[in-house]
Amino acid sequence: ELGEETGEGARRLAEEAAEDGRLGGLDEVPFDVEHEDAAPLDPRAPRCQEEPGHTGHDDQGEEHADESLHPIPPGPAGAEPRLSSRAMSKEVYIASVGLTKVDLTGRIFGSVFDLFAEAYARALEDSPVRSFDALQVGIMDSEEFENRANIAAKVADRLGLTGIPAVRTETASSTGAAALHEAYYKIASGECETVLVLAGERMKMVTTEVATSIMSKTVDPEERRFGFTMPALIALISQAWFRKQRIRGKAVADVLARLMVRAHALGSQNPLAAFYGRPEPLEAYFDATKNLPVATPLRRKDCSPICDGAAAVILTSRPQAVRIAGLGSATETASILDRAQLTCLDATRHAARIAYWRAGIAKPRELEGLVVELHDAFNSLLPIGLVDLGLADAARVIEDLVGDPRHEPISP
Repeated sequence: ELGEETGEGARRLAEEAAEDGRLGGLDEVPFDVEHEDAAPLDPRAPRCQEEPGHTGHDDQGEEHADESLHPIPPGPAGAEPRLSSRAMSKEVYIASVGLTKVDLTGRIFGSVFDLFAEAYARALEDSPVRSFDALQVGIMDSEEFENRANIAAKVADRLGLTGIPAVRTETASSTGAAALHEAYYKIASGECETVLVLAGERMKMVTTEVATSIMSKTVDPEERRFGFTMPALIALISQAWFRKQRIRGKAVADVLARLMVRAHALGSQNPLAAFYGRPEPLEAYFDATKNLPVATPLRRKDCSPICDGAAAVILTSRPQAVRIAGLGSATETASILDRAQLTCLDATRHAARIAYWRAGIAKPRELEGLVVELHDAFNSLLPIGLVDLGLADAARVIEDLVGDPRHEPISP
């Protein structure tokens, strides 16, 4: 709308649509945590950005006190989203879930189509929904690992679902979550009644070095030119976070070792996990002959191994035991060099804030029986992520997770 202030054209069209009752009128309002349709969130929470002249080494007492008062961190400055004030056409429920075994050998699944077929078959075992209006496939690097493009159509063909629309989603490490988001909105908008979501990756047909090189293509080209890989970037963020918490030297290794013990203890109890039945003792972390350095401070046992695996989720508008109450997604600068600081992930904070708002949750820490499934492909991302989600204070998150690093690890 030339000659009008930003957003004025959209507002005028919305008013016109409201007057004549047209469908599809622009129904957006600025994101407001005090909106009448949602539980209020505290808008005064500190942003994940340094104050001018701040070095990250000053006294943390006042900062941690602020975090405890405002548990829901906001998103990046100047990036408030525009969300519809009108409820979605339909609620979205999870009818069934299917998971494959996480395979470290590369010998269980003959192709990515076998992988998805296994997840699909498991989801169908106890699903009341057997037909679908659409298929959403999440896979990151099929061109590189499988030498296959247009993979969503082939998956539909393999599963006997030819005829329904099949679309591929790819957003690097969040590909599976993004596929779920897209499927959710297809139902919530009223376009579909049921959607099958498949997400996974088959990477064990190449070496770890080649797989790392492939996945590192998500890294900014300028940073990649200087040798950055995904583990290296996470290591940089980890260094900054530990430094801000005044954890240095051997204390960093002590914390990471206990996070490793915790992760393996949980995985060892899951029959589908890669390391089922294989807990790791604390001393294994300090075995320099096996736990080799990757990128300071991360070592081999801090990093998820390359493996194969997939999941299937069947979504429906028909009421089921599990309802999706809120979703949120966000982005930040693709280059780490362009970020104000490295001690948090602004996109995580922003996405969490939107999800809580949509679900009507003002104080997520007060939810009873809360279970958190957090993406921690590197051990150090667990405490960072819990703080960014507003579920823990930076001053206490390490002790809450693993106890006092000077003592024996606590049970997870």
